[in-house]
Amino acid sequence: MSIRKRLFLVLAFLSLAIFQLQCLAADIQPEPQPYYDNALGKKTLLYSGGSYALMIGMSNYLGENKGGWDTLNNVPEETERLSHTLRKHGFQIIAKPNLDYISLQTVFKEFFATYGQNSENRLVVYYSGHGWTDKDNKVGYIVPIDAPNEAANITQLRIKALSMPSIVDQVKSLVKARHALLIFDSCFSGMIFKDMGYTTSPTLTNDDMTQYILSTGHSPVRQFITAGDENDRLPTDGTFVKVLTQALEGDYPEIVHGGFLSGIELGDFLKKKLSTYTGNTQHPLSKPIPNPDLDKGDIVFQFDQFKGVNRLELAKPKTDNLLLSQPQQITPAPALTSNSQLLPDAPIYFKPCLADTHNVIVASFPNSANNSEAIDKLQIFRNQFPEFRFKLWTTVARDGQSNEQFAIVAGHGLNQVEAQTLVNRLRTAGVAKDAYSTKQEWGARCIDESANDG
Repeated sequence: MSIRKRLFLVLAFLSLAIFQLQCLAADIQPEPQPYYDNALGKKTLLYSGGSYALMIGMSNYLGENKGGWDTLNNVPEETERLSHTLRKHGFQIIAKPNLDYISLQTVFKEFFATYGQNSENRLVVYYSGHGWTDKDNKVGYIVPIDAPNEAANITQLRIKALSMPSIVDQVKSLVKARHALLIFDSCFSGMIFKDMGYTTSPTLTNDDMTQYILSTGHSPVRQFITAGDENDRLPTDGTFVKVLTQALEGDYPEIVHGGFLSGIELGDFLKKKLSTYTGNTQHPLSKPIPNPDLDKGDIVFQFDQFKGVNRLELAKPKTDNLLLSQPQQITPAPALTSNSQLLPDAPIYFKPCLADTHNVIVASFPNSANNSEAIDKLQIFRNQFPEFRFKLWTTVARDGQSNEQFAIVAGHGLNQVEAQTLVNRLRTAGVAKDAYSTKQEWGARCIDESANDG
């Protein structure tokens, strides 16, 4: 083998090893994933797949004397400090510092394609570096280290910089992970929201984090936080990332509820805090992607003895607001026949069957000639999942014809929030991954009218 071939193989091996080390973050193992206690006191992971953070820190720019952008000497230390904090929250770190034009064009796609395909994953992307707004085209960009500045060569800058809309498109098309939070610490980064068409920022109004997590923790979301708005030219003192890191370390207990911090509350806190610290010259923004399928959830961080903040395990939810029955009050279900009465139902699950209320379905039996199949399945549900209550349900045609359709429900007469919360609990507990809620129709009735429906 020639010396040239040997050298090529050695270099190829070293490149592969370096890439694997970066991707696996083998230097420090992440902490366990966030969890909550279900009705039986069993710890249930919020992210059973895993948590991954892409950390892009750009510091080694060309410098103005070479027609480039100023170097950012503080970025490496700031990025590593935030990475250390994210490891405490269970994230594996994929560090990609000082990317040139070619690398920046592919790094998001590679990360999303590798770590964004599991629907049980949690993703964070952090970018710290220069940002630029093309005023002619009204588009925001992030800047690779080898790009010229605007005065030197605006054409090459447009070619090499990566546009914010292209990042949003990749998030929409490539990410299947349940929660993804992208944080941009760069000048004019708030332009991304103008590109997305958002004009107002949502705020967290639900102080009950237990219920909030159960209702939003299992719904998908793509969230963005920026260090400033579309007009902010940011200082290089690192105030934004410092406050961000402190918040994730638990230094601000006023935003930690039940041991948890949500992404929306984190963004709202950064907006208020940075405005105070900078004399209202820096205006962080926080918003989800404008998509009806990707804006219902909220990323969650759980604290574990950070700086005196003791682990506050999610207390067993209260039955008066979380649709939970109390297992200790449940007696074994008797064998069922077509004429047997159902057990009394927990009032929080089963309320009067009124118009415009919601029913939660775990199994359906369309066009059934009788209810024997449904009764057999009902018995299985009751035996396997005693923490929930189940009953039979049927619908009849408006004209009274015999086209009854049977179903098994875990609740009825609920409002929309109650129904969605129960659906999330059923899916998480493994009762039915395709559990769903449906609005009460005029012809629906309970098949066992002798049960106490309230």
